[in-house]
Amino acid sequence: LITTDKVIRDEWNVQAVKRFAAKTGQTYAEYVALDKCDGRLVSRLHRDTLLQMSSSYTRDRMGYLPLVEGMPVMIIQNILTPAGVVNGAEGILLKVYYDRLPNGERNATCALVKIKECNLKYEGLEPGVVPIIPVPCKAFPVRLRDQSSMSVVRWQLPILPGAAYTDYKSQGQGLDYAMLDPASAGKKRESAYVMITRVYKLKNLIILRNFKNDVFTRPLSDQTRE
Repeated sequence: LITTDKVIRDEWNVQAVKRFAAKTGQTYAEYVALDKCDGRLVSRLHRDTLLQMSSSYTRDRMGYLPLVEGMPVMIIQNILTPAGVVNGAEGILLKVYYDRLPNGERNATCALVKIKECNLKYEGLEPGVVPIIPVPCKAFPVRLRDQSSMSVVRWQLPILPGAAYTDYKSQGQGLDYAMLDPASAGKKRESAYVMITRVYKLKNLIILRNFKNDVFTRPLSDQTRE
């Protein structure tokens, strides 16, 4: 699925991971992020609220990251650019290592990902298999109920499930099959244009829901035309 709405993307990915787990006979699992303020873990008072926030506000780092071994994933941060371990790179999740928190939740400490067109060779691993560890995202502001604010840094694996992604992440990719969500583009014809041009053949695309026809008839910006 290609959409402009990160809420739709994340929910679609959650459901896709659940289906993949059921299909492959595995246990569905979510890996919780660690949120810090001024270098310390946030208090229990704010923790649950932060973990439920949309990734639209948390630099794409999900509070609860759904992962099942064997599923497709996407890297969402430049890690090792010369080797192709970059933002938008796709791969297959092979293994997740994690710690158990006192409340029983899983906190991922490392993921092994087989990345397409990557020739890195780590000792003890097959070529193209890269260890991905949690890294801090850029701080994001959070407005609290008492109207005060705090700056939060989230530690989470810089990956997302690969069943759905945004139009921005799809740029530069060519797909044999895809489901598109032009309705999420709103008045952004550029976004709708990016979606539909990712698929090689029109007969191989499915539209998720009804949309207004003018999303494809508004004039494109000069930048998009170029």
